[in-house]
Amino acid sequence: MSRRGEPQELVGNPGAYYTFDLSKDGSRLVYGRTEGGRTILWVHDVERNVSSRLTSITSSYADPRWTDRGDVVATGWEPGPAAIVLISSDGRESTIVKSAVNNMVESVSRDGQLLLYRQRALQLLARPLNDGSNPVVLREIGTGGMNQAQFSPDTQWIVFHERDESGKYEVWVIPNRPGGERRQVSSGGGVQPIWRQDGRELFYLGMDGALYAVGVRPGNRPWFSAPKRLFTTGLAPPALSVEEYAASRDGRRFLLLRPIEDRIRTSIGVIPNWPAQLTAAASK
Repeated sequence: MSRRGEPQELVGNPGAYYTFDLSKDGSRLVYGRTEGGRTILWVHDVERNVSSRLTSITSSYADPRWTDRGDVVATGWEPGPAAIVLISSDGRESTIVKSAVNNMVESVSRDGQLLLYRQRALQLLARPLNDGSNPVVLREIGTGGMNQAQFSPDTQWIVFHERDESGKYEVWVIPNRPGGERRQVSSGGGVQPIWRQDGRELFYLGMDGALYAVGVRPGNRPWFSAPKRLFTTGLAPPALSVEEYAASRDGRRFLLLRPIEDRIRTSIGVIPNWPAQLTAAASK
């Protein structure tokens, strides 16, 4: 869709999609598709409109993230507990992070050097992607429901959504270091924040399903503009733990994981005196 909310093209065919990530140049899409009760990762060539399977049906995956080398980092759920795995373009898999509790991918830095992940619902951690160094605990998560954390393009900042004191989900930014100040950038509720690739704009979904943009002036303490409503996405209510949209490099096009039927069912049908109707139908 365009920045004004105009439909432009369909990417791939309708299906049971679950989780995805768009490559930095917008040419490839890695996505999860439900098959046989598991979520299998596929790669879609956007220009050629061709998909190929990346992982087998022996495990289930979530949170796929492209690296700068074209590999994919993802959360592998089987066998448990959840581990973080690196998957090469030919499907070879190696484990990066594994422990006695669930470890779930959040983000890979733009330069491919840093991994951001959650350990269970306890901590947000960062560590080098390739050398196995000890992780740094950036934030204790607690019961706030933190999710969808993402490095800024320069890796100096991290955006995420989390409940505030009133219980409403909002979008926050913290520095990429322990104990940094948490700053709110959304207004009236927001989830699924992402950075534009030049770091000068943030996007997020409002709880009404509208897409919002926040201007960013980088610096030692970045300045954030008031949120600007762009268009209604049809993603209402938005998901709290699964990404449902991605932005192009310049922030002028958006890829949405939208239901085939856009209508939201908010009613319940009631059939009065249904035993009598069944009797009448059987007698015909």
